[in-house]
Amino acid sequence: MKKKILVIFLLAALWLGHGHPARAESGVEISAQPPNYTFGGQITFQATITPGISIQNIRLIVESPGLPSFVGDAKFTPPDQITYVYILPSRPLRAFSTITYHYRVALENGEVYTSPNFSFRYEDNRYTWQVLEDDAFRIHWYEGEMAFAQEILDTARNGKANIETLLSKADTGNPINIYAYASASELQSTLLMSGQTWVAGHADPELGAIAVSLPTGTARSLEIRRQVPHELAHILLYRMMGEGYQSLPRWLNEGIASQMELYPNSDYPLYLEKAYRENRVIPIEQLCRSFPSDAATSFLAYAEANSLTGYIKEYYGEEGIRNLILAYETGVGCARGVEIALGRELPQLEKDWLKATFDQNKVVETSGKIVEAGTAFLPWLTIFAAVFAPMTGFIILRNWHRHNKPAPEKQ
Repeated sequence: MKKKILVIFLLAALWLGHGHPARAESGVEISAQPPNYTFGGQITFQATITPGISIQNIRLIVESPGLPSFVGDAKFTPPDQITYVYILPSRPLRAFSTITYHYRVALENGEVYTSPNFSFRYEDNRYTWQVLEDDAFRIHWYEGEMAFAQEILDTARNGKANIETLLSKADTGNPINIYAYASASELQSTLLMSGQTWVAGHADPELGAIAVSLPTGTARSLEIRRQVPHELAHILLYRMMGEGYQSLPRWLNEGIASQMELYPNSDYPLYLEKAYRENRVIPIEQLCRSFPSDAATSFLAYAEANSLTGYIKEYYGEEGIRNLILAYETGVGCARGVEIALGRELPQLEKDWLKATFDQNKVVETSGKIVEAGTAFLPWLTIFAAVFAPMTGFIILRNWHRHNKPAPEKQ
């Protein structure tokens, strides 16, 4: 019986191997040189192969996170040179990602050799980056002094501590890379060249990379305290939730990130209040999967997400936020997660939030108007008292004398 099983196993192995290229045993070896590239332009891959081998073709296979594998026919120049020019505009790669590649060589004798994997980091090499790092972060910057990078690092540390407190879980992942651009336009050009469209800042949770624009000026420190913790929250949420991160509603994802900002956006409450008065508040159900694309409506979506998450944090505590995260970590839908974590249906939660946020504001606003009206009327009360009070007193006194005049004595 054992012999029969062994024969079947060997036959199966031979069948599985049939049709699959055999790895060359002819002493083929490929040595790759670091690719030479211009960010957003082209990448030149170069390698050498053992000379004196009859080669049919050589293919380059490039693998980038989030993209299908690319296969291109490399050029072989005898006796041993391999080259391939990859055109980035036609197939952009994600900025700050690690690119893995290898070669597959088909020999004239029918054998196939597959090289080991090689890799390089695709960074924005248009700038000369300086690096400041510790165990948790690598700060990359090209304009400014060391104190600037240190401020980013200190803010990242503080933000990380606050986020870990909220999530009740410490991050032990690889160091997070933070790239500080000197202007929004320079950051935008980087993102466009890599086929992405971000705004002032962005986090790529899968890559553990953050890109922010921090122009020189009086507001730079405030922007550091706003942008860095916000983007950092996205990465730590991703690391905590794993695949469940894809189920996290957009409003909660951005709401948590906004709540973690060390310098919150003061325009959010004013913008949201104006939208409420004009009956333009976006239903939260519409903010579960994505935010609007136009700038004005998108800003309102961020304001709503920040306010609603703040309401949940105030009325349900940090445990309410954690319960929501745990619910969505299991892959449930937007409305169902609210029901599981908070015991409320999503429409009811929205009503409670709007009532708590704006009914109270109406009371304060009404009281303010009453006080304001009374204050405005005060001068007229003073004039009335000064002019009419003496006259009123004279009339009262005259009537009193008239009614209390002594009766004439009888003769």
